Amino acid sequence: MPIPPAAIEKAWARYLTRWSRSGVGLEFPDGGHSFLYFERDPPEYHAMLERPAGSPELWNGLFTLMQETGTAVYFNDASFVTDPTLIPHYQVPGKMSLPEPMIVVRSPQELRVEVWWR
Repeated sequence: MPIPPAAIEKAWARYLTRWSRSGVGLEFPDGGHSFLYFERDPPEYHAMLERPAGSPELWNGLFTLMQETGTAVYFNDASFVTDPTLIPHYQVPGKMSLPEPMIVVRSPQELRVEVWWR
């Protein structure tokens, strides 16, 4: 699902650095850093997170972004959503669907554990 740029800014406003044509750097108080690549399709972005940091701020922002936009996240051969009613939206026969399993996460901490330890 496309992500409005304003949602990205809202999720990580204090941590956005190094804007470029391809994305933006994220730097966190504990020294963790990541890079968010954009596939620009104005007025919305499709994004890929490189080197997800262990910083709580990354996972809090990502979880908030998922909740507010209905975005699903794909990591390590699984897909994650915050709302189970969204699963059918991402699994439409004949269209590009996210791989199963589709895992519902209920907190930023649960998202981090599922992604890192799956």
